[in-house]
Amino acid sequence: MEFSIEQSVFLEGLEKVSILSDRKNIALLASHILIEAGEGEITLVSFDQSAGGRLRLPAAVTVPGQTTVLGKKLFQIVRELSPGPVRLSKDPSDRKAMTTLEKDRALFHLKGIDPRDFASFPEIAPEYSFGLPLRELLRLLQRTLPFVEDEEKDYMNGVLFQREREPGGRTTLNVVGTDGSGLHHGQVPLGEEGGIDLSEQGQKRFLVKRRHIADLVRILETDAKDEKLTVDISVNPRYALFRWLGFYFFVRLLDLRFPNYRDVFPDTHSVTIDMSRDSFAAMLKRASLISDRNLEVEMLWNDRTVTVKSQNLDIGDSREESPAIVNGPGSSFFFSLESLSKLLGVVGGVTLRMEAIISEDPEEHNRVPVIWSSLEEPQSRYVIMPLGAES
Repeated sequence: MEFSIEQSVFLEGLEKVSILSDRKNIALLASHILIEAGEGEITLVSFDQSAGGRLRLPAAVTVPGQTTVLGKKLFQIVRELSPGPVRLSKDPSDRKAMTTLEKDRALFHLKGIDPRDFASFPEIAPEYSFGLPLRELLRLLQRTLPFVEDEEKDYMNGVLFQREREPGGRTTLNVVGTDGSGLHHGQVPLGEEGGIDLSEQGQKRFLVKRRHIADLVRILETDAKDEKLTVDISVNPRYALFRWLGFYFFVRLLDLRFPNYRDVFPDTHSVTIDMSRDSFAAMLKRASLISDRNLEVEMLWNDRTVTVKSQNLDIGDSREESPAIVNGPGSSFFFSLESLSKLLGVVGGVTLRMEAIISEDPEEHNRVPVIWSSLEEPQSRYVIMPLGAES
């Protein structure tokens, strides 16, 4: 095998594919990428049993063939090379021979594994498909990931995608993640509003493991500057395939039941509070200085202000208030400091809104989901469960 390719083109491709081969155990197949040289192009492939990516790049191929290298290490090397043609070669008679990379006076010999250890990249026959702007998909996933469990347990390790037809014919994609104490629900229009014709397609849903969504986010970020890009999503009962700019990313779907997330969003609220997002974030940060290892804060409000209180028996206490527009009775909630910080880490906009049902029963008051959103980002809403309350 032998080919040459422009360093900038090679680097851009490796940046995507090497993300999927970023594994600590270099002996594993999943830490390597497969390079296939064909007529006028090369194909970069990286995958394990549940996810993978494929990308074709233009190249001057002298001798067709295959080789494997550690994906992350190859990306690091190519990133340090100067612009211009990069040459890769390997003795085709020895499948376990090292791959040679040459650029100017730099020469690298890179170990790999037998290319035959790579199974064929799956060809996914879709049961249905749709598309949406890349930046919209990335935005939804970035806001959802913090609310999904890292641990491998039940549905909380997955991100739900649900495409649905609303009354009036409007089609939307819902993206949802929850860890049990918090939840993000985001929406993006499809159909004519999203630039994709879905007139013949109905409601569908699928669930993707958090780790694979985290990889997808990192890859999408490499192309996020182009606001015109669209991601095509194809789905069948076992796999989902994400495609854009010639890059293919497939994931095996989770076969788990996801709870009805709409149950946590009540139709009405007894209190609505609008306040400055930045002011609330600043109050929370200062309260955490006192809270220290005591991981909770109290949020109180009256008809004109919101107050954040923290207390630590070894340090002292703090109390700070900020103007707010309050519609409803005064009350209070105790929140996990971590949960509120997670919320403020992803919610944008200027005006933060909190909505809740205030119950006279203290036990019920503690169980009520509190809904958060930004007036400037109506497409996303969040649930943060309180720890306790005093009415």
